[in-house]
Amino acid sequence: MRKQVIKRHSRFNRPKTRLLLPGDAGFRRRNYTKRLLVWLRQRSLYFLLLALLVWLGHFLLTSPRFQVQEAKIIGNKMLSVEQVAEAAAVRDKNIFLISQKTIGQALLGNLRTLKSVNIHSALPNQVTIEVTEWQPAYIWKVGQNLYVVSREGIVVGTTATLGLPIGIVDVDGEPVKIGDQVDREALATAEILFNRLPTVSGVTAKYFEYSHTQGIIAPIEPGIRVCFGRQGDLESKMLLLKSILDKAKQDNLKMQFIDLRFKGQAYFR
Repeated sequence: MRKQVIKRHSRFNRPKTRLLLPGDAGFRRRNYTKRLLVWLRQRSLYFLLLALLVWLGHFLLTSPRFQVQEAKIIGNKMLSVEQVAEAAAVRDKNIFLISQKTIGQALLGNLRTLKSVNIHSALPNQVTIEVTEWQPAYIWKVGQNLYVVSREGIVVGTTATLGLPIGIVDVDGEPVKIGDQVDREALATAEILFNRLPTVSGVTAKYFEYSHTQGIIAPIEPGIRVCFGRQGDLESKMLLLKSILDKAKQDNLKMQFIDLRFKGQAYFR
């Protein structure tokens, strides 16, 4: 009976882990190495694809083949190709790193004479910039300088000749530069008067004057300056002008200035 107790006792108290024998550590290292080699062999294709992608990305971003040498500019009339290309600044840039939105914003911000911009890119290194400029509609004169102005009032360039039918002289002499915006209401008023005066009032104006205080003034024959002010109620002002001119002709009155700025009233001298 005593021997059975001792056996049970020794069975419960024997070590749970076997003592390492000589050679066990080397065996374990060989086993880990084998498992690592199997793991690498199973994933070798993934590593190969990753290396290929890294090489391809480096090639696409650094190869001279994908660097833009020169942008093609189309649609420009007032601006030169050099001006547009300089503002776009795409030369020697990688075709994959070009942001069409950023280039468009730079062009519209630096070249105020542009109305819109469309940018197209094509592999391997082609960039086409299609620009739309504000269309010239009026001549705006300040001192001895003649400026071309769009219908929206944007100063789009300078000129040496009166190549447009409607010319406006800024009698205040306020300086302007390309890209500035002049009084759009004054331009619209001058255009209406240019087209309607011959029909409604029976007179023509070869050009118009503009000032901040008096608005649009139309010099007409014979040597009379007619102040229309702003755009409102122009039809009634032109009818009133006709009646005043007819009365002056009937009574042989000489006038130099007619003020029609106030509705239903006229002042002349």
